[in-house]
Amino acid sequence: MTPSNASGNPPGAQIANRNARVSREVEFLLDTATGPALAKSRTFNYDLTYQWSVDVERTVVKEFAFVEVDLNTAQTIPIGSLSSIPNGTLVRTTEIDYLTSDANYRSRNILGIPTASRIKNGAGTVVAQTAWSYDEANFPRLPYPSVTGWTDPVTNFRANATSITSWRNFNGSTLSAFPAGTYLATHTQYDQCGSVRKIWDAGDTALSNPTLIEYSGDHHAYPTTQTTSDPMVLGHCSR
Repeated sequence: MTPSNASGNPPGAQIANRNARVSREVEFLLDTATGPALAKSRTFNYDLTYQWSVDVERTVVKEFAFVEVDLNTAQTIPIGSLSSIPNGTLVRTTEIDYLTSDANYRSRNILGIPTASRIKNGAGTVVAQTAWSYDEANFPRLPYPSVTGWTDPVTNFRANATSITSWRNFNGSTLSAFPAGTYLATHTQYDQCGSVRKIWDAGDTALSNPTLIEYSGDHHAYPTTQTTSDPMVLGHCSR
């Protein structure tokens, strides 16, 4: 947790600890008839930059291999003593970047939006990355007829995910070390009410054959038609 930064003798609300968060998680697997037990752990790191105005953001998760633990210890250890259970070998680290540093989104209370997620192996080498881009000018909002009760926020900062890219470290013949290599990208275009209207599949690199989603009734209706000249598109949209 974050301790108070108050000094002197302020009211209780100002001296309270804040932003309680999980720092470590330990899981036990055991057979009560025999031993030893197995324990694996995960640790969590956070970005505290905006903790006083927004909240903390979980940015790093480290996962460790199993270690052997005494059977009785696994069944009886109090939570306050979990630090005595060692971590195993580091096997995976997941890192997440967020959009919160952009004041255009933070000031509109659009929070917890990821911009990238990286997975590293035990040696710290990036083995996978996915990145998100939002509200891109290349995919502007499409016009939509008048909607009863709808008030246009008149802003481009809506956190509509317009591009999702996945890094490829293997192109079929060559391995690439991050960040070199290619990316596969899908793109989405929305209307002014936030409904998805077009989706481009990663297999259509020319961006010439989007899936077109048409809605009937109000903007919450289910799509009535999908048209595409790329058979890969509909398969991707079903995920």
